[in-house]
Amino acid sequence: MLKKYFGCLVVLIISFGVRADYDKNFDGKITQVLTYTHVDEILIRVEGQPTNHPVCTLFDYMVIDKSVSVERRQVVLSRILLAYASGEIVNIGYDSKDECIEGRIKVYRIG
Repeated sequence: MLKKYFGCLVVLIISFGVRADYDKNFDGKITQVLTYTHVDEILIRVEGQPTNHPVCTLFDYMVIDKSVSVERRQVVLSRILLAYASGEIVNIGYDSKDECIEGRIKVYRIG
């Protein structure tokens, strides 16, 4: 009986730490790619990108976070630039609930 209550307590504690993260997708062409020498984020503008969010306040660009490792950011940037150059429609996975990077919607996947 004690094990059952302990198990429930563990599940309850873990659920408090859960965030929304990647929970939505949309399709569009990448129309702009911005990189800077003084910051590690990658900014993209995509046709049909969200124009509202319960927490984020800037909707000019979406962002690939600097916390993504350099190696992974390079892979993502390669994918972004290929889609941009070819005019390919891509599927963007993002957080629609609670996670922003400097006010912009955080991108989790580009497919």
